[in-house]
Amino acid sequence: MHLFTNSFIKITVSVCLFYLSSCSQNEIENPPTTIQKAEFTSKIITIADSAFGYQILKNNKVYIHQPYIPVITGNHHFKTKRDAESCCNLVILKLNKGIVPPTILLNELDSLKIKLKN
Repeated sequence: MHLFTNSFIKITVSVCLFYLSSCSQNEIENPPTTIQKAEFTSKIITIADSAFGYQILKNNKVYIHQPYIPVITGNHHFKTKRDAESCCNLVILKLNKGIVPPTILLNELDSLKIKLKN
């Protein structure tokens, strides 16, 4: 019985060492590729005299066109440029973290103190 246990341990250790050495060799031969991060920029758009929206550009091309406040029912524009900028910055933050789609929640609009009604 002792001989069987000793052989089993040797075989197990050998298999583990072989596996570990093959993984290391594979990583050397095929290093992980670097994913180039997209560059997001923003542009605040004026809809009317006192209405705003925003665009998010990915590598200088329109990626998101948002003329309305997201998540609320109906088509309501941002009342101030600051509100549009705040929401836009949150969306870019989410995109940079890899959150796609960068869904905005009602409590996030509240935290940003975005005016939802006239």
